Amino acid sequence: MDGHDAAGILRTLDVARESKGAPVVIIARTIKGCGVSFMADRREWHGHAICKAEYDQAMAELGGGCACTK
Repeated sequence: MDGHDAAGILRTLDVARESKGAPVVIIARTIKGCGVSFMADRREWHGHAICKAEYDQAMAELGGGCACTK
């Protein structure tokens, strides 16, 4: 499933809840930092703290959604 699609995640969780008697695995395709130009698909940002200016830029960019999967 597309791990950036909130509605799709909820649908997948609904289907998983209906599965009784067997384990369920959900695999989501995601891109680290999706939606933030300077972080998208760059592993060095995983677990890295950002400064105030980077935070402000990221928050402004996230208002537009995730362009990584479009």
